[in-house]
Amino acid sequence: MMTSLVFISSLLLCVLKPSLTELNTTVELLSFNSTKYVSIQSTTTNNPFELNTTDTPFQLNTTDTPFELNTTDDPFETDATEDPLEVDEDDDSSNNDTSSDEPPYRYSEDQLSYYAHLYEKFMERVPGLLDRQNVTSLPPSKICLRKEYRLLSDKERARFHSAINTLKNDISVRPNKYDAIALIHSGGNLKVAHRGPGFLGWHRLYLMIYETALQEVDPSVCLTYWDTTIESRLYDPSESSLWSHELLGSPEGSVTSGPFANWTTPTGKPLSREIAQDGGLFTPKIISDILSRSRPEEITTSNTTKPKFDLESFHEGVHAFCGGAMKLFATAAFDPLFYLLHTFIDLIWSLFRDNLKKHGVDPETFPVIKNSSHLHSSDSPTYFGNLTHADGYSEILANSVTYWKSPVCNETKPDCDSRFLICEKESGRCLPTISNDTITANMSMGEPDYFDDMGWTTRLVDFDDD
Repeated sequence: MMTSLVFISSLLLCVLKPSLTELNTTVELLSFNSTKYVSIQSTTTNNPFELNTTDTPFQLNTTDTPFELNTTDDPFETDATEDPLEVDEDDDSSNNDTSSDEPPYRYSEDQLSYYAHLYEKFMERVPGLLDRQNVTSLPPSKICLRKEYRLLSDKERARFHSAINTLKNDISVRPNKYDAIALIHSGGNLKVAHRGPGFLGWHRLYLMIYETALQEVDPSVCLTYWDTTIESRLYDPSESSLWSHELLGSPEGSVTSGPFANWTTPTGKPLSREIAQDGGLFTPKIISDILSRSRPEEITTSNTTKPKFDLESFHEGVHAFCGGAMKLFATAAFDPLFYLLHTFIDLIWSLFRDNLKKHGVDPETFPVIKNSSHLHSSDSPTYFGNLTHADGYSEILANSVTYWKSPVCNETKPDCDSRFLICEKESGRCLPTISNDTITANMSMGEPDYFDDMGWTTRLVDFDDD
């Protein structure tokens, strides 16, 4: 283990420095028309959708000095109009010298050892990541199948929740294994991971590290995604059964129900949410617009990117929609909801990459953005080991997981494969059950009288632009 630690330390580019500005950044609030949302419609078959991903080892750029978190300012209270990645002009970590662009936190030896351990496990999972000339195909048993959260069986969901809580309760790493991983998504890493072409690849690597940690607890567990468009069909998405005790828990205030009830974050505050207070969700129109592009730079945040195609900006709207810890970049990963959202973003990106192949475009092509930050060039470090942003676009990592398509229904299959969803047969879309309503086995889930009895005429939005 010490050998791995030395290996990681040898790749450090400079000493880390605290930055209070970084901790207290908040995602920019985006306003979307809430009457335009619905479930994503995939052109894939009922077979799992093959994803694409990256290669090269994981490594966090750190020091062995103790982790220090700023708790003097309230990270949940910040001016929502400020740019979430804006830094203090007096902070020399924002200059153009790459040697100063470091995650501002200091990590303890136990955290460093844990990161090194996860790196080793990650490399075992993706053979050939470092040596692309000798790539080895993964056996099917090693490829994770990622499903929409509500398509998990009761047993799968229980094991998924249990693995997360096991990480949260394991204090062999400070403050615990779950939060140690969450803290990677903070500090100077925020500038490396957001607002540029590195966004998608960086988060793909991050998801894989988290998934590796979960699988160390339970090898049967894979990441699962939240298709946010399902909730967007409701006028009040906070009514969805997704926020019930059996699923993700409390939608407002401190999370006091569900599998993550009474969690405390590293800020010393309770895990909290404010679902549907701000921001917005993806619509089929938004997704189809994004998937209609044939060059990666067209969906990448830049000064010239058209807003209707900017995948990262829309994702920020969902962060704002969730509120609480999710509203802030630096605290977002404290809520397990973060990983469900980003797995959905990764699914959208995999669909986009699949379309690129159909257009004869190499999905590994890194976007070239004029006047883009030096932190987002192809050879810029991700601070996951010696991985660069270009590595985040690799097909090797992409092919190490699969995605099952988002739930759909029709006349012959009106159950949406989940007791937490119901079928609107006219559109073939799956809708969330309502958390405060009792759904009995005697109700016909797809019939008009069911929708009338449950008051759906006042709960559903129109699809004028679909």
